[in-house]
Amino acid sequence: MNNKFWNEKYSHESYFYGEHPNEFLVEEIRHIPKEGRVLCLCEGEGRNAVYLAKNGFNVTAIDFSEEAKNKAIRLAIRHNVSINYQLLDLAEYDFELNKWDAIISIFAHLPSPLRKNVYPKLVSSLSESGVLILEAYTTEQIRYGTGGPKEIEMLCTEKILKDEIGGLNWISLTEGEKHLQEGIGHSGASYTIRGTARKSVK
Repeated sequence: MNNKFWNEKYSHESYFYGEHPNEFLVEEIRHIPKEGRVLCLCEGEGRNAVYLAKNGFNVTAIDFSEEAKNKAIRLAIRHNVSINYQLLDLAEYDFELNKWDAIISIFAHLPSPLRKNVYPKLVSSLSESGVLILEAYTTEQIRYGTGGPKEIEMLCTEKILKDEIGGLNWISLTEGEKHLQEGIGHSGASYTIRGTARKSVK
């Protein structure tokens, strides 16, 4: 992960991905247990974490960009909420067992080796009946050029999700063209996959 790249991207006063929460997260928030513990992966400037905190959740955000954290904390202060924002490398993060009532992965694109390491940990770190809410660009996004990684191995597919995240029951899992307007970072026609899954109860 290129920390310098992301710090430069987040160094401007405006919010690169906007200040409003992701549309899919807003639609799916109803699946998260009230006042639950929520983990936001690759949270960036805090738009989703702040939204969740405003809705009464106990939110921990993870990223590795100092600039992103600074802007997220400022956004939280403006909205009079508190978030626990941790600067760290996902490869070294201890997800712990059965801790989170929800994990939010909104455009958290990871290199394939890291993704294969992290995705199985998401399942074991969810509490009983905990949920995963995810949106990501698919490999089709390459031809759109309206946001997301240029490296195809960092993009997602339904097969990747089902192969690398076992032990979840998918409540919904769809992919297709969406019109995104999330700051200048995600702007215009885009091709994404959206899914909400609940941990299987043994």
